[in-house]
Amino acid sequence: MRAHPGDESGWTKLLVFHDRDFLAAGFVAHPGSTVTDRAQLSAPVETQEATYVTLSLHGPAEDADGRGNPETALTAPGWRRKHLVSGHWPMLSAPEETADLLAAEVRHYTTRAA
Repeated sequence: MRAHPGDESGWTKLLVFHDRDFLAAGFVAHPGSTVTDRAQLSAPVETQEATYVTLSLHGPAEDADGRGNPETALTAPGWRRKHLVSGHWPMLSAPEETADLLAAEVRHYTTRAA
């Protein structure tokens, strides 16, 4: 099964049954209705600090022009932009790199707050 049915762009990889089952085994209940509950922000999104992670199969140059990315991710001064060489499911195709990136971003934001 494809991660996104009909996507022939090469940006997603096949999500095989083993990977699907692996992900499903780790799912936990979500406390809110992510589709129907409105996000409540304390300030406009473009004024908040954030990290936007892009994924591509061959490297950051593939994503250099920013096509397909939200405008805020490209222009907001407090947003960090990071990249992973990965398929659509980085926790499967690049698990160590994904964990390293998440740990680095947690360190970045927690040391700034301290």
